[in-house]
Amino acid sequence: MSLINSKIRYSLVFNRKGQLNQFGDALIQIRAYQFGKSRYFSTGIYIKPNQWDHRNRKIKSSHPNHFVYNQQLNRLIEKIEAFEIKMINRHGSFPLQRLHEYEENASQLEESISFTEFFEYELSISQMKPDSFKMYKLT
Repeated sequence: MSLINSKIRYSLVFNRKGQLNQFGDALIQIRAYQFGKSRYFSTGIYIKPNQWDHRNRKIKSSHPNHFVYNQQLNRLIEKIEAFEIKMINRHGSFPLQRLHEYEENASQLEESISFTEFFEYELSISQMKPDSFKMYKLT
């Protein structure tokens, strides 16, 4: 299975279920597609049907927050793709069935720590000799 053939494709889908909420808004979802199968992720963004550009798959400029929402939608897709690529690099491939791992790890991915914090944590759990520990700490 080559990387090109196994890549998951992502797109935005508006009002997939054809239902509006009590305010007349519908959900925008991310569709992940691979080998004839799809999986959908909620973006948490709801808009009115007349504010969605079906052709370009984005929120129309008539929506007061279209810049912010379109940017959020693009970032969500980028985060999922980054996770997929990380998993492909780690395991060689990444089937659609394993995309649930993104949802399970999303909260951990959001909490990025600095290198210094990471290194201090690694030092705290290491079992090196005191002289080595002192040298690492100084470095």
